Formats: sequence, structure tokens, C-alpha cells
Amino acid sequence: MATYTKFKLSGSTNGRGIQVVATASTGTAVHTATNVADTLDEIWLSAVNHGSSQTDLVIEAGGTTSGDRIEVGIPPQQGLVRILDGQPFSGGVALTAYASVASGVTIFGFVNRIFQG
Repeated sequence: MATYTKFKLSGSTNGRGIQVVATASTGTAVHTATNVADTLDEIWLSAVNHGSSQTDLVIEAGGTTSGDRIEVGIPPQQGLVRILDGQPFSGGVALTAYASVASGVTIFGFVNRIFQG
């Protein structure tokens, strides 16, 4: 039977939001997935835009090619906007982020670590 344990994002300090300071690849560190056999990190991310106009946000999941990027426009002052909703990662995949405005977006989230052994 699988077991679940909730963790903060590895790029977070004490569970706080991660301010996206990068404006280009490779971006601000968000989370590095587990590299333990039979274990997955189910990652949940939301972002908030502190500015007055839309900000483009890119999440890089394990690489910098178009197949590794999740691109989304974050509307201003709308509260948390869901970016990832339980996407599983493993193998030490690093998630990074960059935005069209430095320090204009903050990412919040958590990880459900699933041991399948």
C-alpha cells in the first residue's frame, strides 16, 4: 500500500512563498524531486502576481526545451492561480521558474511524497 507524506517545496524557506527573481532560463529554484526508488513527488504549485498587469511565468521541469516548460500568464491581483495540480515527478528532476518581471510573482505550494514500496 502506498504511503503519503506532505512536505514543503525544497526551494522554500520554512514553507514560505518562493519569490521568482529570475527573468530567464535557468530560473529560480522551486523544488527538486525525490531520487529515491519507488517514490514519487506529487507537486502542487500556485502563483500570485503582485503587479498591476499580467506577468508571464515559465516553470521548467527537468530541462529548458519546449517540452520541459509550462508557460502561463498570471493575472494581476487575483490571488493564487493554480500552476501544477498534482503532477508526479521523480529521479531528482529539478523545477525552476522565471517570469517576465523580476520579483513580481511568488510561488506557493507543497509536495505529497508517495512511497509505493
